[in-house]
Amino acid sequence: MTGEAQPGRGVGPLVVVPCSARKLDRPAPVRHLYTGPLHTKARMAAEALTARGGLVLVLSGRRLIFRLDEVVEPYDVVMPERLTDQDVAQLRAEAVRHGVADADDVVLLTPRLYTSAARHIWPHATAALEGSGGIGVMLRRLAEISGTGHLGQRVDGQRRTDRSRAALGG
Repeated sequence: MTGEAQPGRGVGPLVVVPCSARKLDRPAPVRHLYTGPLHTKARMAAEALTARGGLVLVLSGRRLIFRLDEVVEPYDVVMPERLTDQDVAQLRAEAVRHGVADADDVVLLTPRLYTSAARHIWPHATAALEGSGGIGVMLRRLAEISGTGHLGQRVDGQRRTDRSRAALGG
């Protein structure tokens, strides 16, 4: 994890990644607890995006937000299709607890349900995986972000890197 300064205020982005169903069977720091491929690739991409500053947080299906160094017990809860008012209030309280409720520069490296939940707190966030379709496309997108350390730009609804921009004459 990189700096602990307030994200979105010129020190780097707040990058939110999802938890995963696959976990260790014992309490562990969040960075090690979640072992699923989407979480692992999203965390690697988030760390690339925050290499020069920013903060990586994990959005949990429990409607909690964790720092990578927080020790958490394994659990078996998934993000619901629709959040209740109580769920939204809990997420907002979590964002306040972490000092990120008013973050300006927010990147979501999350699948659909997590993106929908996160938008209750950060409606202006960049959803880097939005429209990616299946898990394979999301994993490739996250690998691209990890490799470049940036999100690239959208062309025809798809993201591309600076390298592909040159190939397109841009």
